[in-house]
Amino acid sequence: MLYGMVFVVYYCYGTQLSVYASTTGDFFGTKNLGVNYGLVFSAWGVAGVIGPIIAGRLFDVFGNYTNAFYVGSGICVLALGSLLLAKRPEVSTSSYLGGAEERKAA
Repeated sequence: MLYGMVFVVYYCYGTQLSVYASTTGDFFGTKNLGVNYGLVFSAWGVAGVIGPIIAGRLFDVFGNYTNAFYVGSGICVLALGSLLLAKRPEVSTSSYLGGAEERKAA
């Protein structure tokens, strides 16, 4: 059971990490992709540091991790809400045509 769950977690982890760069490019454009992706990746890293600190403090106060899971669940719900409110990227036809329309206009 443990190995099965570890496989599921790491499978999802690798999948999510691989789409961050392309999703960042879709939402913010490719002009400043390196900077924007760096900020997204840094936010992910900061969350990886702050999350265990919050969980540890809650363990110190309550003596178990139950409340840490509740707080973590609440943060996930907030993240889902912010994701649903995010402006979806507009689809540009010129990106599919390789800029052919822009070349004709020039």
